[in-house]
Amino acid sequence: MRGVRPVFLCFAVVVAAFEVRAESADAASGDDGIADYESLYLSAVESYLSGHWAQCVSRLKTALAAYRTHVGVVVGCRTKCRAGGKTGDECATSSSAFYIAQAAEAHCLRKCTGPWDRVSISEATIRDFRERLPYNYLQRCYFELGDTKAAATAAYTFLESNPGHSLVVFHLSQYLEESGLSNRDVASLENNEYQPPRFCPIVGELQKACEATQSYLLLLPDDADMWYNQAFYARLPSTQDSWFKARKVRQQNLTLLI
Repeated sequence: MRGVRPVFLCFAVVVAAFEVRAESADAASGDDGIADYESLYLSAVESYLSGHWAQCVSRLKTALAAYRTHVGVVVGCRTKCRAGGKTGDECATSSSAFYIAQAAEAHCLRKCTGPWDRVSISEATIRDFRERLPYNYLQRCYFELGDTKAAATAAYTFLESNPGHSLVVFHLSQYLEESGLSNRDVASLENNEYQPPRFCPIVGELQKACEATQSYLLLLPDDADMWYNQAFYARLPSTQDSWFKARKVRQQNLTLLI
């Protein structure tokens, strides 16, 4: 390929930290069809470290697809179960009524999510997916295969959540130069609907910020920072109660993990 070859960090030192599993990624899907995307992801990292670029791309794409499906199921079920648990009596504040409602919602969630309810993901993998680290690996693997356009798209998607990552910013500029693309030619591989708001809402964007807090809390209902954001927005004089309504759930291109 023409142009300056991007300089990549050496990741060999992280092998022990990842404790990459020896199991084959081919066995990462159970009999119920639920993909073990943590095993797929760790196997993809192993492929990355060993220079098996095509295998790296294949396993990362499969892991990301399974991850989005999991998120779609969880968000959809939480929306359904919360709506189904409303009695219409918003003044019922007794402790017994509260716990009955909580138990009913939990039962609904277990039934709705089905086999996904048994999926157990480590905190390290949860953090990686939230921070879009798989796309950092993906951009390198695409580059090594000579697909600079796909590499640019993966790098751009990673930078949406990590705008201060100077090395990937440099890589993206090189990909664009080598492929003859411009910034307008690359688009995110993810939908930002469930990304946590990272900025104070500007004039005209407050309603979207309020909606974003509700969408995010559907996915991570115990997030203390997001509850703080919601309380902060609610205190603003121009805020309307009707704005605290989650956006319509989409089943594709969802980000974040439970």
